[in-house]
Amino acid sequence: MTQQATASANVHGASPRLKFRVLGAHSNRQFFEIEVQAEHGLAAFGMAALHLNEAGEDGDAEFYAAIPSGTDFELPGEGVVTLETVLNPEQADVFGLAGKDKSLREHVPSM
Repeated sequence: MTQQATASANVHGASPRLKFRVLGAHSNRQFFEIEVQAEHGLAAFGMAALHLNEAGEDGDAEFYAAIPSGTDFELPGEGVVTLETVLNPEQADVFGLAGKDKSLREHVPSM
């Protein structure tokens, strides 16, 4: 817990509110990222859901992770990527599998 979060909790008498980046996908499988402040990761999902609801989201959005702000991460593009796509031999370079054990990829049909 940071000093700022601790000070905020002590002054307000509540749990500290931390910054999270909530990641998920809309019903069309396109990613979204919403920055919120919440007491913990599950509460961050709740705050993100309120934002989506206010924005008129249809209710089919999926939540994947609440990542503390400042954490580096990469999404696999603009939308959800399937296991079949990642293991596709034609995508080996893209997903860092070139030259790796091919036995896993041999069981996945080419697209």
